[in-house]
Amino acid sequence: TNRRLNKGFEGLALSPDGHTAWAVVQTPLGDDSASKLGDSLVDRVVRIDHFDDPTAASVGGHYLVLHQAAAALLAGGKQKDVFYNSAAYIAADKLLLLERISNPTTGMPGRLTLVVADFSAATNLAGHPELGEATLDPEVPSPPGYQTLGITPAATSVVFDSDDVPAFLQMPPGGAVTPDKLEGVAIINKTTVAISADNDFGILDVNDRSRVWVLRTKAPMF
Repeated sequence: TNRRLNKGFEGLALSPDGHTAWAVVQTPLGDDSASKLGDSLVDRVVRIDHFDDPTAASVGGHYLVLHQAAAALLAGGKQKDVFYNSAAYIAADKLLLLERISNPTTGMPGRLTLVVADFSAATNLAGHPELGEATLDPEVPSPPGYQTLGITPAATSVVFDSDDVPAFLQMPPGGAVTPDKLEGVAIINKTTVAISADNDFGILDVNDRSRVWVLRTKAPMF
């Protein structure tokens, strides 16, 4: 009920055996315009156990993962434009997250990073109302509510940055429309991912088609 307009569970990562699913909210919860929560860095991630058996499925994990600060990603960027748009399963406690910041001022791509999130030492909020499981207390930005509550978010590390390969966003091959909404990621191997664009049904640009880029990193991502 506190999700931002059109900003719900944007990422879903499924274990290879289909037993466990991780659902990642696109932005922090709470209104982003009329509330101080608009500058929150806190994002929610839910782990669903027994996902392969609907009769036994349950929320076994509820964690926090932080966004990068907009100012560090893009000059003049706004925090409400920083999104976790996709997720891929790495291991039992690790996900690969696609984080991006849009650039609504220019209409050009902003910046995209791939982030490994490690939940092995993160605080599990499931079943702990005193930790703000069902409130917006962890999202309070200043002083950070999650710190006040003693919550440890997932550890994160950036393993790819589009600024290191400017042509990836600015000069796509084959006459492709310059992509702003790169919103899907799938792992091929430790140094290769597929990244897909969302063209919003071609409503804004009839020449914009959904495309997939194969990206190879210089070093293993995990």
